[in-house]
Amino acid sequence: MVWSGVACDSAAVEHQNPNIEPRWNMSTDPDRAEPLHIVVLGDVHGRLHLAWSLVKRIEAHYRIKVAHVLQVGDLGFWPRPAEVLDRATRRHAAKDPEEISFPEWSQPDRRWGGTRLSPRAEALLAPAAPRGTRVDADLIFIKGNHDDWERLPGLTSGGLPSPVDHYERHRFLPNGGTMRLGDGEGILVGALGGLEHGDPARDGFSNAEAEALAGRRLDLLLTHEPPPRTPPGSRLRRVVESTSPRFVLSGHLHWHERDLWGEVEFVTLSDVRLNERGEVNAGCAGILTWRGVGVPSFEVLGDDFAGAFPGRSILVYPGDDALAATR
Repeated sequence: MVWSGVACDSAAVEHQNPNIEPRWNMSTDPDRAEPLHIVVLGDVHGRLHLAWSLVKRIEAHYRIKVAHVLQVGDLGFWPRPAEVLDRATRRHAAKDPEEISFPEWSQPDRRWGGTRLSPRAEALLAPAAPRGTRVDADLIFIKGNHDDWERLPGLTSGGLPSPVDHYERHRFLPNGGTMRLGDGEGILVGALGGLEHGDPARDGFSNAEAEALAGRRLDLLLTHEPPPRTPPGSRLRRVVESTSPRFVLSGHLHWHERDLWGEVEFVTLSDVRLNERGEVNAGCAGILTWRGVGVPSFEVLGDDFAGAFPGRSILVYPGDDALAATR
């Protein structure tokens, strides 16, 4: 059965359309030697060392090659924290400076010769970094409600998603924008970040941005606020209804939950952080795996993965060659 729409309330409504090809049956080689692995991250809030380390540890732990990293808003995109910063981030940054670490991961600094990022950022992001620490996949993020609202609107030139940093490893997919991942027709991803009742100029999205996705047959929809947590008839729910994605991936709540309405699966990821035991927060990331045909799988990382890296050992540092033998 093919679903062309979902009623976003407590029950799903089926709509059959024999003229629409089943999703995920893309024009891609079904004998793909390597499945496509996509890591999805929850709210990062500037903890980019942990976020990129998490991707590298996932590659090593599961012995996979991550092709793309998707992030559901609140990356901590504050390239000018001394000039533009919201009140909540300023308060949290006083206790955790990682909240405003984006410049370290995006802009060369005189402390490191004026042409390089910090040593830990170089180890994970630089093209010339050792294979044992380097992550090759780019990170594609959407708007949250704690990101630089002044700078984000200007990041739409040069194609989508737009690079925002020195090595072009962090790329922004704006509201209403879409992109394809994978070979052939690939996986169609749409973005609608910010909050349902937020100010479109700061922490929300506009009607025009929501309408830009209407009627697109998406495979993945990235939102910051989970649509099931918005009122019936909300714009987020209407976008889900009109695009009928296989997965809706969200964050914002800082806890993990999963729901299924018909054939649309809603996954809310927790925030990327270390818990009180120094282990990565369970439910903050997931792995979407697609083998070129059929429906992909989506596995959320739980306590078993977190427990494999006790005492902050998940963090990757320069010179960390413990990963070299895994690839």
